[in-house]
Amino acid sequence: MRRGPVAQAALLVGVALCASWQAATKEVHTKQLGPVEIRGDSLDFEIRIDGKVVARDTMSTFVSIVRAYPDEINPRWLVISHNPGAMICEPSHSVIDLTRTPPTISEEFAKCTGAAALEAADQIVFANRAGDIWAYDANGLVAVPRLPPDEHIRRGVDAYKAGSYSVAMRHLWSFTNGTNPEAAHYMGLMRHLGKGVPQDYKEAMSYYRQAAELEYPQAYFRIGVLHANGRGVPKDMAEANRWYRKAADRGDGLGMFNLGLNLMTGSGAAKDLKAALTWFVLAEPRMVDAKDREGARKNIAFLEGKLTAEDVAEARSKTLAWTPAETKGFDTAADLRAWVGKHPFDRVKGLPMLKVPALDVRLRTLLGDEAVDEIGRMGISGKVSESKDWLLVDGCMPHSCDTDRFALAINTHSYDVLVCRVQWDSERKGQAAVWAGTNRPKYERALTRDTDDCTVNRGPYTIMAVLDAAKPRPTPSDTPRPQVAAVTPPSPPRPTERSSSGSGFPVNGKGEILTNHHVIEGCRTLKARRGERIVDAELVATDEKNDLAVVRAAVPSAQSLKFRDGKGIRPADGVVAVGYPYAGLLATTPQVTTGSVTSLAGIADDTRFLQITAPIQPGNSGGPLLDLSGNTVGVVVSTLSALAVVKATGSIPQNVNFAIKSSVAREFLDSKGIEYEAAGSMAKLDPADVGETGSKAAVMVECYK
Repeated sequence: MRRGPVAQAALLVGVALCASWQAATKEVHTKQLGPVEIRGDSLDFEIRIDGKVVARDTMSTFVSIVRAYPDEINPRWLVISHNPGAMICEPSHSVIDLTRTPPTISEEFAKCTGAAALEAADQIVFANRAGDIWAYDANGLVAVPRLPPDEHIRRGVDAYKAGSYSVAMRHLWSFTNGTNPEAAHYMGLMRHLGKGVPQDYKEAMSYYRQAAELEYPQAYFRIGVLHANGRGVPKDMAEANRWYRKAADRGDGLGMFNLGLNLMTGSGAAKDLKAALTWFVLAEPRMVDAKDREGARKNIAFLEGKLTAEDVAEARSKTLAWTPAETKGFDTAADLRAWVGKHPFDRVKGLPMLKVPALDVRLRTLLGDEAVDEIGRMGISGKVSESKDWLLVDGCMPHSCDTDRFALAINTHSYDVLVCRVQWDSERKGQAAVWAGTNRPKYERALTRDTDDCTVNRGPYTIMAVLDAAKPRPTPSDTPRPQVAAVTPPSPPRPTERSSSGSGFPVNGKGEILTNHHVIEGCRTLKARRGERIVDAELVATDEKNDLAVVRAAVPSAQSLKFRDGKGIRPADGVVAVGYPYAGLLATTPQVTTGSVTSLAGIADDTRFLQITAPIQPGNSGGPLLDLSGNTVGVVVSTLSALAVVKATGSIPQNVNFAIKSSVAREFLDSKGIEYEAAGSMAKLDPADVGETGSKAAVMVECYK
């Protein structure tokens, strides 16, 4: 059970902190800490300070002091819990401020949502699971504005860099268990350096490890520093070098520098001057602080004076071929083995198992969004287990295990997913069940009796057996007569050859891919491809008028793109188009072309379109058009017919192509409730870098008719 933003937080519940309740009479109880006294009984409490009533509570069944800051001997602030009892909802809280004259009590907050608290040097930060954040400091109780997680983290990091550690903590602390490692890393820095909170190396290590699980290079470096100095862990230079190497391999300049230093001095590793020189040369341009860069240059000069010209040339040549190690996500089912022996709600690389994008997409394709969201609210029966090549998970709804449950099996080789879901059908006043598999048709039926089919007791085979039993059986008329040569009736035709293809790109981490309507029009079956990997796709939404569509597919390693926000693109601005032209003739990797915007309108001044010079070919339809910040400004849609223009004008058009504006695409996604991200286009990248970004996102959409 998750009990607050981070494990180190104090969970606030309606239990007395210190001295036990003492009966003044049979019905009236008192509890006192310093000048504060809570007196009364269920639904009738008085909160007194120095004998004066400062608040009455006639709504709670329990009122108690749950925390004293910094301690009970010299308390500055007391946190009061107001518990409604009877499991109606979680307690709300208030803060008594003993530093004021006279002392005061804040309004109640976190009503029915519970809260965890983190004590800092000059404030207490509270947060609940709903995303609400409060802080109590010398100015009283402050409600932190609710913002998207990325914006909280951005503001927190900016505040840390500006030295506003109290503000940084308010924005970062409750997001340390999220998928963005920066929150955990900067909370680790504050604990490590004693900035805004008491210095605590073990707490710092805990935060750094959260960020390291998400392969954050700076966290690798900091873990190395703690090992090198014996802070919160035994001093171990070899272990420090292991973490420095992990940071260095991912391009962290400080990790490179410290690894080079230890290789130069032989600290925790065999002395290797050539390798040290290589790491210092790589580190110098990657270090932010001018003093650090100067230190790298001095070490380079020292080593070049110690090595031969041949050794120096060899060490420097290695820097030319060096590339950073890629961050590995969850591209295959084998990656999900990280949860074997763990609870599926445990986080690996910032995610619980059922939220891994590729698995989430498969489940939503098989069962639908509503059923998958309901599964996310269920309790899991135990740890993830492995049976031969299958990972197994099951669970049920608390208090309704006999009527609401699910089972899930994932093949670690094929990524075949088998799943069943049983739930109470209020209309039928009975149970309804659905079984489905990645390569099997969905089967649904109403249950007339209790059944144990939806379990993983026999691995995936129970679900397989139900699906196999549900396959259509031959009718007597299908059976060949004895006097006639046996001829097996042809099965319904299955598409085996692709009719056409286009391009698309994910707009979020749920596998929802934006493309053109004409790419998917009339298709019996849709598939999505990246390289040699082909997966089934499901049509989610269409807009025939604006020639847009969204399909959902669990495409391995396809990264989502953000739309351009803020100031719009202008004529003459550079653009990059990415897609899969002439599928079957050209390579199965994305093709990148560059050009510029020539007009903010299409044919007949149609303002839904951009006119561009980037070369477009058949198959590019649906692909992203990116600005030079790597943000999407359009969806490639068509090219002007050269033959038609020649007939009409006698001249051949040169690079007259069109894309649907991103504003039109965003309105379509908004109308369908499909999530996407947007970002400002401030940086100007090399077109090759933009093409690389687009290539990591572009997907071939295949149509079978």
